[in-house]
Amino acid sequence: MRSLVLSLFACLALTVASGCSSPSSEPEGPQGEEQPRAARTFEIVYLTELSDLTPGAPLRVWIPIPSSSERQEIGEVSVEVAGEGLTQRFTEDPVWGNRLLYLEGPSPAAELKVTLSYAVRRFERHLDLAKLAQNELSEAERARGLSPGRLVVVDERIENEATALQGDDPLAIAQAAYDHVAFQMVYDKSGEGWGRGDSLYACEVGKGNCTDYHAYFMALLAARGIPTAFEIGLFGPYEPRPGKTIDLGGYHCWAEFFAGEWVPVDISEGDKKDLPYFGLQTPNRVTLSRGRDLVLEPAQAGEPLNYFVNPYAEVAGKPHPGVSKSATWTDQAKTP
Repeated sequence: MRSLVLSLFACLALTVASGCSSPSSEPEGPQGEEQPRAARTFEIVYLTELSDLTPGAPLRVWIPIPSSSERQEIGEVSVEVAGEGLTQRFTEDPVWGNRLLYLEGPSPAAELKVTLSYAVRRFERHLDLAKLAQNELSEAERARGLSPGRLVVVDERIENEATALQGDDPLAIAQAAYDHVAFQMVYDKSGEGWGRGDSLYACEVGKGNCTDYHAYFMALLAARGIPTAFEIGLFGPYEPRPGKTIDLGGYHCWAEFFAGEWVPVDISEGDKKDLPYFGLQTPNRVTLSRGRDLVLEPAQAGEPLNYFVNPYAEVAGKPHPGVSKSATWTDQAKTP
């Protein structure tokens, strides 16, 4: 049994070894955000399990680790690997800066378990949309935001729908796009094709999960020249349950658009609850990664990942299907 602990609050000294940057201990909120912000504090245990391995075969594993930002503070990350012989290091992808744990070496057994544990303090985001900042993106950031993914496609139908959206500024256009997607879509995971974040599927079928809702939204805004960003992670209960450990489901995702600053939307969750989650983001979540079509660090041999919320592994240079994850959430005392 090998264990590794990384303090993200003290990682300046580990920059060379782990590739992490030093976050501030009390991040500043976006300029348009109301103060004070409500927050949630919870403990996450993220378990990766690999099966059907060939002992001694070359194995590579990538596991997402959340980063500290103005949205969330991540405490000490503890790693336990049930096996010997794998090297471990912390890295981040070169495009989005998503943090991850990378393991490499001969497979120690037919099965392998890797457990990550960390505390999260997540902040509510509730923007005053009349007082948004007037920042500007770099050319690289803007280009990235206007090309949100291979499955976020703008075809003739989406182009026409985007053109019909009322509004002369990014905020008004985004509000119209949010309303359009919420009206056109139904949260429904039946049948095939949902869950890939395919804008053409969402537009044509009018149902799906959070990935499909937000792919549709992002395609509409791309057609109007408004940058967007995709986020995905773990999602807990709305009401704190201090001390109670809860098994989490698969994942949840949401999006942001740029209108002088990044404005959050959560269309699928807002649709389910019949609430306007536009400029509002509840704190019962942790972001594991941003962006789509991700090339990890070090780069995987396989295709770019559609999104990165589950662990990914390769054996002898080929994607390994025998990978699963489970996660638990334990609320700490409620933070005002």
